[in-house]
This record gives sequence, C-alpha cells and structure tokens, in this order.
Amino acid sequence: MKIVINSLRAINPLTLTSGISSVILAWSYAIYTQGFVNPLFLVLVLIGIILLQSGVNLINDYYDFKHGVDIEYRKVFTVHKIHPILDLGFKPDSVKKASQILFLIALFIAIYLTTVIHYLVIVLALVGLLIGIFYTIPPIKLRYRGFGELFAGFCIGPLVTLGSYTVFTGILDPISIILGLPNGLITMIILIQLAYKRKEIDIKLRKYTIATYLTDKQLKILLHILNVLIYVSILLLILLLNLNYVSYFTFLAIPFTTFSIMEKLRKWYVMFLNRIYLTIVLVCSIILTRFFA
Repeated sequence: MKIVINSLRAINPLTLTSGISSVILAWSYAIYTQGFVNPLFLVLVLIGIILLQSGVNLINDYYDFKHGVDIEYRKVFTVHKIHPILDLGFKPDSVKKASQILFLIALFIAIYLTTVIHYLVIVLALVGLLIGIFYTIPPIKLRYRGFGELFAGFCIGPLVTLGSYTVFTGILDPISIILGLPNGLITMIILIQLAYKRKEIDIKLRKYTIATYLTDKQLKILLHILNVLIYVSILLLILLLNLNYVSYFTFLAIPFTTFSIMEKLRKWYVMFLNRIYLTIVLVCSIILTRFFA
C-alpha cells in the first residue's frame, strides 16, 4: 500500500489538474457542437493525458536531480515539492524507467485512437510527447533555455484542447485552440511565478527561465499582459460561441489573479485555484448554452 501511495505522490498529482482541465473543456465544446461524445474516447484521452503529464513530471525530476538543481533548491527553500528520489527514496534509474513506461502507454493509446478516428491524432500526440520529452532532456533542454514556460503553456492549453477535440469529433477546429488559451496562459504565469522564487539559484546553475532574463519590473509587466490575455481569450470565446450569462462569472476572478501578480509574484496558488474556477464556470456555461440556449 505504501508503494502505491508513494508512486502517486511521485508523479506530483496536483499538476495533473492542468491537463485534465483542458480535456474537460474540449469535451464540453464537443458536446456544444456535436451533442454527444463517445465516453470511451473521453476516458482514453484523460488516461493518456494523465500518463503523459506524469511521465513528464518524473523525467523532469530525474534530470533536475542529475543536474543538481533540486539539491540546490533544498539548501535555500525549506519546502519545495515532494521529490521521488530525494523524498520518497526511489532510485534514479527506476524513476527514469517509470517515465518511459508511462510515455509508451500514452503513445499506444494515441496509436489506437488514430486507427479509429484520424491520422492527425498521432501527429498532435507526437508533438506533445516530443515537447514533453525534450522539456528537460539534453541536449535540447527547453526548460533550461528560457523556453520552458512558453512550451509548457502551449502544450497544456491549446495543444491539449485541439488534440482532445479532434479525438472527440474527428474535426480540426481552430476555436478549440482559443478554448485552451486561458489554461495555457495560467500555466505560464504559475511557472514564471515559481521560477521567480528560484531566480538567483537558477542563474547560478545556468538554468535560464523567463524570470532570469527579465528584471522584476519587466516580469510584472509581462505577467499583467498574460493576465489580461486570459480574459480577452475568454471574452472572445463568449462572443464566438454566444455563451449564456453564466460565462460572465469568469470575470469575477480578475481581482484575485491581479492580486496574485501584485503580491511579490509569489502567490502562484491563487492562479492554480483560478484555473479550477474558470474551468468549472466555462464548462457549465458551454453545456448550458448547448441545451438551454
């Protein structure tokens, strides 16, 4: 039982809400346009996203450990995150192999869905898989070259909603890209806020992030722009889909997300809670508009 609990803790389950949110949003939009989604496809997409994101989390922890990054973080921060190697005692090779197994299963799911739906499914899946793999793995190491936040936001948001909607309907719809923008932008903001806390250590370790390239003032300006874009994209969705009044409750979150940025860039958990709130409101609005417009 202990090994099961530790395995679940090792994949950093809190982060999985980001991918799940995008899948649920795509599902609601598919219901909006088609009226029905095959439950099997929904289950398989959710499993595939969870496995892929869990694999990315594990391989990131493995290479951060190999590069000495997380060890340096521990010297400064009393509380960081549960690490499968440093906290749970898993062997580094076991963590690496586990991530490879998760990637492989996710790929098999994508191959199956491709055979029954459309060849674009495997194309989109491979894009996400390759970005996830090379997020930390040498020699590309996107996370170490200032591109991590951008690619993570793209994958978690627009790529997942586009890919999920394609699976659910067999259609490549540009609106599904816009649907993923709020979640992708929130992901970027959270990662930038977390990187800001580790800015000095990252510079020392030559781990370059957006936070290491910008001054504090420039960083706040960027985060405010990203925050505005969240609600601009939501407004665009409201107009494009003619969503009902429930959708306007999303704008009640503006003061809280603004506070998250103003408060020394450290209140990342406010953005995390905002993701959950916005997802619930948008899904409810889209479904209600479909059946009670």
